[in-house]
Amino acid sequence: MDQSNLSNREEDLLQDTELLCLRVREDLYRAFRRCVWIMINETGKNQIEIHNEMFEKLLKLYEC
Repeated sequence: MDQSNLSNREEDLLQDTELLCLRVREDLYRAFRRCVWIMINETGKNQIEIHNEMFEKLLKLYEC
């Protein structure tokens, strides 16, 4: 992620994160990116917040 365009809030969030690389089908990748973009625009939250929320929901769904 290019850190030159990050706000102070995003920089703080980024410091407490780990990079997770996943291999998924191309259509799933596009759907995920589109979903994140929509959620950012609807909520005003940043990408890191949206990613964290999505993974929390996924983990709860599978009771992990």
